[in-house]
Amino acid sequence: MKLPLNYVPRSSYRFVLDAISDPMIELDGEQCISILKYYNRGRYRFVYRDGDRVIKVIKICLPWNPYYGEFYGDAKKDREEGDRPFNHYLERKTYETSCAITRLEKKTYQECRDFLPDRIVETKYGIAKKTRVWGSYFRPYSEQKFLHGIPLNHLATDLIKIRDKPIDDSTHSMYGSIINFDRADKSEVLEGIADFLNLFEHIYETQNGVLDFNPHNLLYTESGLVCFDTQKFHKSCWIQEDDKSPRDIYYLLKGMLEVNS
Repeated sequence: MKLPLNYVPRSSYRFVLDAISDPMIELDGEQCISILKYYNRGRYRFVYRDGDRVIKVIKICLPWNPYYGEFYGDAKKDREEGDRPFNHYLERKTYETSCAITRLEKKTYQECRDFLPDRIVETKYGIAKKTRVWGSYFRPYSEQKFLHGIPLNHLATDLIKIRDKPIDDSTHSMYGSIINFDRADKSEVLEGIADFLNLFEHIYETQNGVLDFNPHNLLYTESGLVCFDTQKFHKSCWIQEDDKSPRDIYYLLKGMLEVNS
C-alpha cells in the first residue's frame, strides 16, 4: 500500500504523554474517537487514518506566533463566531485561535480550488475539541479521502546543478531534481508541476503570498498530480533567515521542471 503522506513515528515523549492522558477528540457532529494511534507530521499535531479518510489536526498557533504572517492577523480580526459557553480560559482562547486558522485555511483552499479545481484534493474543515484527563481545548482540523499514490519527492532520484549563482538568495534555484519516470507518466507530472508553478506565481504576485507546494505535499495518483495540503504564508515570513528566499519552494519545482523537460 502506498501512503498519501510521509508518515513519521511519534516521539517517545508524545507516546508516554498520550498513554498517560488517553487523549480523545470530538469532531464536528461526531462522537469522540481515540487518537492513540496517529502520526506526527510537519505542522500537524497528529495525522489519523480512519478507514477511508485522513484526519489532520493542526498545531495551535499562539496569538503572538508570526507563523502565517499578516494573513493570520487578518483572519483573527475577521471574527464570525458567536457566543459559545466555555468551561475555562484555555477553551475560549484556543477556540478563537482555531476559528482564525480555519478561516485562513478555507480561504486558501478555495483560492487554490478556483485556480486548479482538478489538482487540489477535496477537503473539509472544522474545529475539533480535544480532551485529556486534565482538561479540554480546541484545535482546527481538516478531513480528506484517503488517496493512493506516490509523493513527488519520492520520484526524485538525484540533483543536477543548473547554474553557478543563486537567484533571490535561494540555493534551491541552483539545482534541479531528476525524476524517475519509470513510476509515473512524464507528461502528466511535468504538466502538473507547471500548473502549480502558475498558481504559486498568481498568489505571490497578487497577495505577496507563498504557497507551500513542497514536493512531499504533491501526490502522483491515477488521476494525475494533485496537492493534498494547501497552506499560505506571507512572503515576509521567509525573510527572517539568511540564505532564504520567499520563492524557495517555487525554485524547487522550477528546477524539477527545467532538468526534466
